[in-house]
Amino acid sequence: MNEQSLKKGTLLRILVAQILGEIEEQGVFAEAALTECFRNNVFTDERDKNLLTALVYGVLRERGTLDWFISRLYHGNFASLETPIKNILRCAFFQIRSLTRIPPFAICNEAGHSARQLAPAAGGLINALCREFLRQGDSLPLPSGEIPANAEALLSHPPWLVAKMLVSHPEALVRAMCWANNKTPPLFLRVNTLKTTQEALQKRLRSEGIDTIPCSFAPLGLCLTNTTQALQKSKAFAEGLFLVQDEASQLIPYLLEVAPGERILDMCAGRGIKTTQIAAFMENRGFLLARDVVPSKLKEMAILATRLGATNIEIALAPVNTTTAITTQHRTRRSPLHQEPSDRRQKALFDKILLDVPCSGTGVLRRHPEIKWRLRENDLQGLIATQKGLLAEAADLLKIGGRLLYATCSVLAAENEEVIADFLRHNPHFTLEKSAAPGGISTACWRKFSTAAGYFATPPIRNGFTEAGTGKGEEGLATQKECPWDMGGFFAACLRKTR
Repeated sequence: MNEQSLKKGTLLRILVAQILGEIEEQGVFAEAALTECFRNNVFTDERDKNLLTALVYGVLRERGTLDWFISRLYHGNFASLETPIKNILRCAFFQIRSLTRIPPFAICNEAGHSARQLAPAAGGLINALCREFLRQGDSLPLPSGEIPANAEALLSHPPWLVAKMLVSHPEALVRAMCWANNKTPPLFLRVNTLKTTQEALQKRLRSEGIDTIPCSFAPLGLCLTNTTQALQKSKAFAEGLFLVQDEASQLIPYLLEVAPGERILDMCAGRGIKTTQIAAFMENRGFLLARDVVPSKLKEMAILATRLGATNIEIALAPVNTTTAITTQHRTRRSPLHQEPSDRRQKALFDKILLDVPCSGTGVLRRHPEIKWRLRENDLQGLIATQKGLLAEAADLLKIGGRLLYATCSVLAAENEEVIADFLRHNPHFTLEKSAAPGGISTACWRKFSTAAGYFATPPIRNGFTEAGTGKGEEGLATQKECPWDMGGFFAACLRKTR
């Protein structure tokens, strides 16, 4: 491919089709694929990067509906089409339906030019289908409103996943959640209190051309409203004054109610987003062990901890299926102030444990829409088995009287309430805590997201649903205008070890 001779618009759509192909065929995540693309290609106009990002995520969010329209117009077997052809068509149909900045005829032309580079024999077919969609698009009927059978076309979600959601949520609410998943989420920031305050950060960001407003629920959160530059290029970012974190995710660590000087374990720490928040709550005093089984995530955590100035975190590689042989990989302290012998570290118990388990990710499909097309129903059993195993391991590492916080970014009861119920049946020395609002979270927030059973769940899938006047689940939230949330779907249960 001679990139020099291609028009910018054509090259952009070729990149989109290639990224979508990598996501579908190689299992990479959209964020990682886009980061790699931006690293390997020169974009002189930030708007081109924004358009590329919007196309990739837009296609992933609406893929089910887009495929329905394409299959109505294509007289052959849609499933047998080559992946590049499908993705060029998906990209073009999405632009025609959802983006208005580029004239439709130009979209059709660019799709045809892209096809000549990626699938030369299909150029005429793609151009013809795009032009036919221009003629018929508004009149092409969607299937009947029945779900889960027609969920892929109507809601752009796999039918099996919608069926799982319907197990514990009313149909109108499930429709609203799926609609919300198909929209672009806001961008939330968490103030790093180790270095600044919310008010000071707002002023600092404003001076750099970045406008924010305080979050509705997260006490130290800011919501981005306008920016003239990429956040990661700001001086405030380089100085570690903030990090990007969903508002709902920011609420979870408050439930652990950590205090300076305690021994805390973050058992599935990932890249350290919540770990560094806990370190800030501890004011860098006490012992915070952060574990994960993925070495690359631990490296990212070390970089993040250094940028944010979180110095009481000990990062460790956790071996798969065991909790004993902990190998230290990185220490964020500037001096070895907390070097316990490894055998003592392994046997010592913790005051509090955060167990943010691997899960389906069905609560964060707005930010990671590729998950809904990659996840399979039979994947859930393996995830649930892992969640139950990790809970059992965590129980052994907790002191008597200690708190264990189980958390997911899932909206499925099978990974949430059912896992906790199973754990409590087999562990009578643990109880589910039904306490008042933890320190830092307002009473109003607690009432909105706590459930009668004693769990904490966002978005407001129960209280918010009722408040919208849809207690019987037949109206209200089924309409797009009444979808009330902008956060991800997180679940948490606080467990106390009594003996």
